[in-house]
Amino acid sequence: NQTGEPKGGVGGIMDKVTGSAQGWTYYFTHKVRNAGLGLAFLYMTVLGFDNITWAFALMQCVSEVVLGILVAVSALVGIAGSLAFPPLRKLLGKERAGMVGMGALVSSLSLCVVSVWLPGSPFDPWLVKQNITELLEEGSGMVDQSENSEELCHDGTIDITSVSVLLTGIILARFGLWMADLSITQILQENVEEQKRGVIGGVQNSLNSSLNLLKFGLVLLMPDQHMFGILIILSFTFICLGATSLTSYACSEGKVSCSCARAKTEYSQAKTEEPSEVHI
Repeated sequence: NQTGEPKGGVGGIMDKVTGSAQGWTYYFTHKVRNAGLGLAFLYMTVLGFDNITWAFALMQCVSEVVLGILVAVSALVGIAGSLAFPPLRKLLGKERAGMVGMGALVSSLSLCVVSVWLPGSPFDPWLVKQNITELLEEGSGMVDQSENSEELCHDGTIDITSVSVLLTGIILARFGLWMADLSITQILQENVEEQKRGVIGGVQNSLNSSLNLLKFGLVLLMPDQHMFGILIILSFTFICLGATSLTSYACSEGKVSCSCARAKTEYSQAKTEEPSEVHI
């Protein structure tokens, strides 16, 4: 160390920041960028059997026993998707197989969006509690509301049409999700130089975690069950962005017919051609 600066000091921090910036720059200029973004967008969703959707289902009078069974069924559907991927990859290629998975994922999650407006849905974004301070006091309406909700669940008077369609869509979506995940993972493994896989993998994990963090931030902003429909719509939007991103990668690699990609290629070829001599 010629400057005499101790290792791990300001110079060490700057080296780490510079290295991180170079890694992010390399990722966003690499040809697998759009495929990686397609995977990252899938993390910004509440449409899975995590704690958020589990709690919402409990509020809609779905018992924990039923939820446990549904989680097992969704795992079986996911395994079926992983088993279907190898023959599809052999038949169509990994890019097209991933697009098939994304198509199945978006189609299944469309049921979740429909469930927002079905009977029994608590979706009401304009619901305003008149006196919030009273709800926080002892013996307030919040306690009574919880007790009334439990009574309605025991009485069986709550319509479960909406939550049933929601959970059906989530279960069916496992098939396409696992196929898309396998496809993008193989794309990243096969198209990134061996000495740069750590860089691409590190940035990819950071993107995945960032989108997952965004999901939890949105839940903190909209914690009420009456706002859960907005989270469903936002999740579906990000899933569609993921499908679009993967499709754009497949187009850029020439794996699918894409008019935009074809026009860009023709334009590039036209620019590289030497102009013919004009004799007067």
